Amino acid sequence: MVDVLVTTAGGIEEDFTKKNLSKFALRVATQFIELDQLGAYNSNRLIPLEKCPEVRPTGVEVIRRIIGRSIIASIRKDLTKLGGNLQLCLGQKPFGKLQDIGPAFGYFVNPPKCQLIVKDRHKTKAETVFTGNNVEIVSGTRVLGSHIGDKNTCAEYRDQYVKTYTAQLQKLSRFAKTSPQNAYACLTKGVQSKMTFLSQTTPNMAQASQNIEETVQNDLIPSITGFVPKKEEREFFSLSLRQGDLNIILPDDRNRDYEWSLAVSNPLENPDTAENVQQQAIASINSEKKVVLDHKKATVQNALDEELKYATQLASGKGSSNWLDAMSLKKYNFDVTKREFRDGISLRYARPLTNTPSLCPCGKNFSTTHALHCPKGGYTQIRHNEIRDTFANIRKEVCFDVEPHLQKLDGETFSSNSTTTEDEARLDIKANGLWDYRFFRTFFDVKVFNPFAKSCPHILNDAYKCHESLKKNKYEQRIIDVEHSSFTPLVFACTRGYTSNLISAGTRETIRYLAKHNMVDVLVTTAGGIEEDFIKCLAPTFIGDFALSGRELYSKSINRIGNLLEPNINYCLFEEWLVPILDKMLEEEKSGLQKWTPSKFIHRLGREINNPSSVYYWAYKNNIPVFCPALTDGSIGDMLFFHTFKNDGGSISLDIVEDVRLMNMQAFKAINSGMIILGGGVVKHHICNANLMRNGADFSVFVNTANEFDGSDSGARPDEAISWGKIKTTADPVKVYGEASFIFPLLVAQTFFKFKNHFKNVCESTVS
Repeated sequence: MVDVLVTTAGGIEEDFTKKNLSKFALRVATQFIELDQLGAYNSNRLIPLEKCPEVRPTGVEVIRRIIGRSIIASIRKDLTKLGGNLQLCLGQKPFGKLQDIGPAFGYFVNPPKCQLIVKDRHKTKAETVFTGNNVEIVSGTRVLGSHIGDKNTCAEYRDQYVKTYTAQLQKLSRFAKTSPQNAYACLTKGVQSKMTFLSQTTPNMAQASQNIEETVQNDLIPSITGFVPKKEEREFFSLSLRQGDLNIILPDDRNRDYEWSLAVSNPLENPDTAENVQQQAIASINSEKKVVLDHKKATVQNALDEELKYATQLASGKGSSNWLDAMSLKKYNFDVTKREFRDGISLRYARPLTNTPSLCPCGKNFSTTHALHCPKGGYTQIRHNEIRDTFANIRKEVCFDVEPHLQKLDGETFSSNSTTTEDEARLDIKANGLWDYRFFRTFFDVKVFNPFAKSCPHILNDAYKCHESLKKNKYEQRIIDVEHSSFTPLVFACTRGYTSNLISAGTRETIRYLAKHNMVDVLVTTAGGIEEDFIKCLAPTFIGDFALSGRELYSKSINRIGNLLEPNINYCLFEEWLVPILDKMLEEEKSGLQKWTPSKFIHRLGREINNPSSVYYWAYKNNIPVFCPALTDGSIGDMLFFHTFKNDGGSISLDIVEDVRLMNMQAFKAINSGMIILGGGVVKHHICNANLMRNGADFSVFVNTANEFDGSDSGARPDEAISWGKIKTTADPVKVYGEASFIFPLLVAQTFFKFKNHFKNVCESTVS
């Protein structure tokens, strides 16, 4: 299927190593080898192996484990079938033989440290069989952090652990009095996990841990938060951070953990059907957990007063819980004082702060709400100016004025009475060429509002729209009519987030600008990135809210994408447009005129849409290849599936291998290669992997909000890509931790737009 295979020198050496390891593994598994010939294989010393262009030490023990795992992988099913659910039982004869031959392999059996777990009725027989081996025979013992054995020893272990765990929580409570942030991280990221593990592996552990709850509620939570929670608040705090709560788990939340654990492990008794039955059990458990969680969330929410419900809505917003989930790393200024942490909890849940003055210096009664908008002391100006200055600094290449004065009026009048007519009117920022051509001006004005204010709508999206409208009513008409410029209000809540118009705008227009002006050589995206562009050409998408009810939207035939609303009719229009094109493409394939790949498929759709508002229309016009390795993972995949029934099982063939080759060769032949990757997942890996074919990209910029601690490729820093050879070791890559639809337009404004004449000259010289 390919004419040429291209790899690096390291790839050839790696293949050579694999072949030799395979030969050696086959010999170890099928032939008798004298022990003195396996000295190096059985040792744990490090030997240097060439890892072009450097030398890297590799442990021989690693090779031994690789070969051992490979052999086990080959005979796993046979071993499972023979051993069944008794695979851990060794037996007396093999035990004695192991004592004899083990030392030759570097394994020394220590019988006094070996335990045989048997039921009481078999204890006498076991003692007889293992007489003289010094093996301890017990009815139950601790194994792998839990307990195996009879009910009596299990109860003893459980009671002892509850005492130990309670003592740990009491110690943590004392620590929390001086360092609540670290204590909270210790509880949610470590201590709770132990109890969760035990509730899954030890019977009746959830019921036994009810005694622990008294310590959590009366000692630990007050030490962390600074207040004793009421019963309904304690229930509330047990929900996840994503739901606006504290993720301090209740014992009742673990009541079914052991039952569910048994349901997953019981199928292992029958190895032939274990895998399928286990998958069914996991799916059933996940469904049950969702029902239980939804019911609990609804019950808890109904018990809250309106103010706390609204505070929860704010706390569940994107990014609102990052400060709680982050480790208190001083290096990154994530550490806060005990009062700051407890005040943050109180503000999160609209609780009054302690140790505050009764009167504000302005003379009015002091309260948290008053403090958030009182001009005395300059807090409102400081937070406003910090946002303004940060925004201006990001745009320093295009921003030429901070707090610009508007032109004085010379008799101009406006249809709206709310439009300002002040001679000294000024806004926060003025920038050139951000949204349109080079000298087109845009004015920005920052608004920070208090979502808990009585005058503020208590539906968050309505609150953003309200303050956005107030700004527009005041400035927009004057800026359009007098300044001949555009106006963009920047609206922030003082608890979280960013204005809805920035979120909903996405990056479509910015990417279209790059494609239209031929500033990129290749585009890589997901199925949604393809189909949503075409759908927006056919019908509008509406701004909604992250908190809208999925059931209610479903009943109205509306799909939610984050805070965007996509009516079902949009997909019907998309299907009506796409299906006739699929019919033509299938005819062309059957007649031998075309062999389709995902990139050719997208190229064809870009031609058919014939709409300048589309990204892929301009990609088609400028012959920019667009790769989508997961093209079927979306509505397009549904359309292709439906199309097979229309044509009696016949369907369009999409050759993904040809696209992989084309993508990789684009990087391989490039004199210099640069990557700008927005987000993560398959797109990020696909682009990076193509650059592996040329020993790494020269320039790399990652923009996403993911972190690397879950081990995913999405959150991986550029340094990880360097270790794979996907970015050159001489490169200076950058990762921007930020929301891409906010960051990317700024990046383009400062780079591609600034040098657009250079791109134009390069394109013209290439054509000529």
